[in-house]
Amino acid sequence: MKKEASLPVRLDPDEKRRLKEAAERMGLNPSAMIRLLVRSFVEEYDRSGGHLELPPRWRKEAVADGERACAAESPVPYAVCRRKTR
Repeated sequence: MKKEASLPVRLDPDEKRRLKEAAERMGLNPSAMIRLLVRSFVEEYDRSGGHLELPPRWRKEAVADGERACAAESPVPYAVCRRKTR
């Protein structure tokens, strides 16, 4: 899907570094990670009827060995890609 809007976000250097590291560990780039997070937040906001706690309480979900999130570029929300582990 073509992205139509730009949304500049200011992060401090440590936040930017940590976001980049987390995204890379999941096989994403920072922009794809942000799109995934925004999409999941908006969907949860809609599901909850607009009643969410901020900051969110992240729940832990098991991911099978070798699987990484790659949904940001996928037409299927929250798709999981199989990748080889090292």
